[in-house]
Amino acid sequence: MAGTWSLVRLALRVDRVRLIVWVVAIVGVVVVFAGAIGELYPDEMSRRQLGASVAANPAFGAMLGPLQDPLSVGGLVTWRMSFFQMVLVPLMALQAVTRHTRAEEEAGRLDLVGSTVVGHRAPLTAALIVSIAASLLVGTLVAASLVVQGEAVVGAIALGAVYAGAGVMFAAIAAITAQLTETARGANGVAGAVLGIAFLVRGVADGAGEAGPTWLRWLSPVGWTTEVRPFAGERWWVFAVMAALVVVATGVAYVLVERRDIGSGLLPARLGPPEAAGWLASPFALAWRLQRSTLAWWTLGVFVTGLVYGFVAESVADLIDDVPGAAEMLERLGGAEVLSDAFIAATMGILGLIVAVYAISTLLRARTEEAGVRAEPVLATRVTRTAWLAGH
Repeated sequence: MAGTWSLVRLALRVDRVRLIVWVVAIVGVVVVFAGAIGELYPDEMSRRQLGASVAANPAFGAMLGPLQDPLSVGGLVTWRMSFFQMVLVPLMALQAVTRHTRAEEEAGRLDLVGSTVVGHRAPLTAALIVSIAASLLVGTLVAASLVVQGEAVVGAIALGAVYAGAGVMFAAIAAITAQLTETARGANGVAGAVLGIAFLVRGVADGAGEAGPTWLRWLSPVGWTTEVRPFAGERWWVFAVMAALVVVATGVAYVLVERRDIGSGLLPARLGPPEAAGWLASPFALAWRLQRSTLAWWTLGVFVTGLVYGFVAESVADLIDDVPGAAEMLERLGGAEVLSDAFIAATMGILGLIVAVYAISTLLRARTEEAGVRAEPVLATRVTRTAWLAGH
């Protein structure tokens, strides 16, 4: 694998800002929440009530997993921040692998790299090293921050290892999906679909409670992260299951990379019609054609999130009834005296920020089209720059 470490240095240089933002954002939120959760639930009574409310509402289990230790700050952080270990760290890891494999190949830069003294497997190896290193850094900083704040060392190490393990698993999965499609967008889409299905399977198992089909957790890599049980009787052997997945997935990826040509994917691209439909004649129609699938997935995600918020709102009054000042704070955030209405109003503000991310990414797609030299043929016609940008 000649040239691997040169590619690692190149990837770190290219991603130095992006990865730093990912790591700081994830670790920063965990640190801030760990410092605030003790004040929000200061005594054993309030924490026991939280545990009872979570156990009584299946929406909490489906969204965040089981609350295994409500009596310690570490246990509360593990539960409340589980979205980070189950979704955000895997997203960071899988996107890093795709960005330095399939995206480089799609842009033609890997052809230039391949003309030098670089092994055929070196780009994939370098991408995995960078992604795994970022995941390990997140896990190390999460564990260190909890230890500094006085939490149990063993539990903190277990939680940090869970964060790192989640990222490493989906880095290995992305190594496979990068060999399947011809585009980085397709590779990210397939890897993201695997993550979404894994999250859904875990949500079904946890939403049904201990009386439900808890065995479904073992069908989901996301479910394995909750089975480690940081701060609640750690199960270290679960990491062996994660390691087995990483070894197998990485091995499969290396086999697949040898069985395809540069620029091709193992899944053949679907050929389009020989002529474009008449309704595609406008810039808006073209932008719609390019972004309709993304819009559909975002719409589905927002709908499911709103559905979960609706279920949670029914028990929000019981959840914070004994927490000093929590009801007043929620009323100020939501602007309503009825706690369920205040909760919905506050969460809709957060949901609005999430939707704003989609709006920004939609506009940035115009820049992607321009950088990929796909905007030039459109602008060479009678389409003006203003009309082309307005379509996005």
